[in-house]
Amino acid sequence: MDQNRRTFAMQAVGLVAAVAAGIGTAGAAGHHSETQMSVDGWKLDTDTKFRCGTCRFWGGMRKITDDQKQVVAVSLGWCNNTASPMYRTLTPPDHEMTKPGVWTKWDALS
Repeated sequence: MDQNRRTFAMQAVGLVAAVAAGIGTAGAAGHHSETQMSVDGWKLDTDTKFRCGTCRFWGGMRKITDDQKQVVAVSLGWCNNTASPMYRTLTPPDHEMTKPGVWTKWDALS
């Protein structure tokens, strides 16, 4: 029973964060095919570059799927890279970092 409540709470946090950030499941500005929003959270391919959810400095809740092909993020996260213009800003995992040299691949994806 506790596991079901925890799973529901994590899903609810992700959905509330998405609505608060103004991000929908389709047609959102900056929405790309390698990023999907679902009930489980945002899904990014593990080889996706320049997205916060695959960056080592992004501080949101995320995990790698068992098949090692996707990162599933269930929250917004803080940017912890002092070189980033988004430093100390709450960002969605599919936010694209366009400033060269700022995005660094998440160590867990290596």
